[in-house]
Amino acid sequence: MPRCHILRRAAYLVGDRHALRRMLRVSMNDLYDWLAGYANPLTHVFLQAVDVIDAHASRQAGRANAPSA
Repeated sequence: MPRCHILRRAAYLVGDRHALRRMLRVSMNDLYDWLAGYANPLTHVFLQAVDVIDAHASRQAGRANAPSA
C-alpha cells in the first residue's frame, strides 16, 4: 500500500488532516505533499501513522473479542 494511503487512513481515524498534523508534529505543507503522494514522509512520521492504524485495529479486535453481557 502506498504511504499516502497509510497517512490518509490515519487522518480519517484521528478525525481529519489537522488532527493528524498536530499528532505527528509536522507542517501542513509537508502533510499535504505526503497525502497527495508528491513526496514520501520521513520514516518516523510514517511509522507514527502506522501506529495510529495499529492502535485502532487493536481496539476493534478487543471489542470483537469482548464477552457480551
